[in-house]
Amino acid sequence: MNNYTLNVSKVSFEKANGEVNLSITLTGNFLEPASTTGTLENETVQFDLTSESGTVVDQAVFTFQIGEEYSGDFEFINYPQDYGDAPINGDVNADNNEECDFELVDCVWGVNPTCGLGAGEGRQLAVKLKKKPGVTTYAISSFELTDVEVSGEMQLSGVMTLHENAEDQLEATCEELVNFTEIGHALPIVTVNESGDSTPRSIGVIYVNC
Repeated sequence: MNNYTLNVSKVSFEKANGEVNLSITLTGNFLEPASTTGTLENETVQFDLTSESGTVVDQAVFTFQIGEEYSGDFEFINYPQDYGDAPINGDVNADNNEECDFELVDCVWGVNPTCGLGAGEGRQLAVKLKKKPGVTTYAISSFELTDVEVSGEMQLSGVMTLHENAEDQLEATCEELVNFTEIGHALPIVTVNESGDSTPRSIGVIYVNC
């Protein structure tokens, strides 16, 4: 009997020029997948773990690309017979919030070198924003986990505070590790503009169940 393991070590989302690119790195001890390219089924991106070679590997990178909007949901299917842990699924997407001066164009949730690869452990969350036309020069002054009001209710969110600055600095890494097992829900990605309307504006979401 084989004790297969699967851990999500990195989730990378990019939205640019009308295209969405999703990349998920699995590590552990599992059978080499016959394909690592995702397919869209009922608005959910599916990654198939079916193996044809029977070769055991310790890493695989799964990718999906689409030239239109999608719901953000993803899941892995057809696990090895001796895999006994929880299914891997999640949600990552950018939201074009018309009330916000910024858009989410890149989001990466990945292993911090100081922590292990166990399922559910904290990972670094890094983001990159794009200004909308006509917006002046800005910088991200902080990116932290905090409770803010999103869609009419208080939610723990990844909140970026921005201010006008001499040059654009629109990339940041969250000041705390993001552990979805502890959070227990999808994490809104939110901007707060200190130099303008300081209302929290959600521009995306990420959640990884692993």
